[in-house]
Amino acid sequence: MVLYLSPNKFLDKERRQKQFEEFIENGEIILIGIYDDMPCGLVFANKDNDEQLAECGSIYSIYFLKEYWGKGLGTKLMDEAINILKSTAIFPINLLN
Repeated sequence: MVLYLSPNKFLDKERRQKQFEEFIENGEIILIGIYDDMPCGLVFANKDNDEQLAECGSIYSIYFLKEYWGKGLGTKLMDEAINILKSTAIFPINLLN
């Protein structure tokens, strides 16, 4: 799923900075999509938090700026997130919405 985010509603810089710091501290997988040297998208993934799915991974967010939709970047980031999760023996992988 690719979502277009309204900057006013979702991109509160202070809140996002704190959230990113927490993601990094918790070992979350954060991939940034770059197109023509411009950051244009994000994918978040990690080991699933559900105890019953302890050996599973989750890709739980993917965001791209609308002007970069349809360029194959989402597929590339999803593939990379899946490869990272597989390389750490986290498989199967859930896609959450």
